[in-house]
Amino acid sequence: MNSSELEPLEPYPGSGKPWRCRHMCGRTVAPTLSNVAQGRGICRYCHSVFPYAGPATLYLVADRDAVKIGCANRSGRRIDDHRRLGWQLAWSLDVPTGDNAYNLEQAVIAWWRDELGLSPAYTSDHMPQYGATETARWEDTPPDSVLAHVEQLAETWSLPPLRPHLTRYLTERPTSVCTPRARRGPIAAGQLMLPGV
Repeated sequence: MNSSELEPLEPYPGSGKPWRCRHMCGRTVAPTLSNVAQGRGICRYCHSVFPYAGPATLYLVADRDAVKIGCANRSGRRIDDHRRLGWQLAWSLDVPTGDNAYNLEQAVIAWWRDELGLSPAYTSDHMPQYGATETARWEDTPPDSVLAHVEQLAETWSLPPLRPHLTRYLTERPTSVCTPRARRGPIAAGQLMLPGV
């Protein structure tokens, strides 16, 4: 850990368990020893393309059967990538940091699994590009209810007021279905979503 510029803040928990450390940048992180030994997961603030310390977006996409929570770099193409796979943007929130976005995302997933007892709507076979664990069935937790839960969490956590960017899919169920592979050719009529819509 020391050779990776990490100072342990607690006794060694085991190679596969998060180990709370202070990175040379001054932030507290919790990588596993096994990841650090492979040069991965050392400090998410310094070694990630996702802006944990900078502005980020929390979003919810939906298809006919499911909703998927996610977080992304504000200037990234993540939401466009989801659209190519059949998802439609229901809402997005610009949040102060990627930490905020990630923590809100994880809190929504915990709410679905632990409080509501919901299973993922899709399996990793259906979503080989990752993200199946971030899904729930549309009828169990429609986009407007997820947004209300996120806004309540943000208020509880004393985040600054968040202004949601809404689309018609906040309340309207999409007709498109998520596919394991990106669509090729022109997008079907009614599927194109303009930025900011």
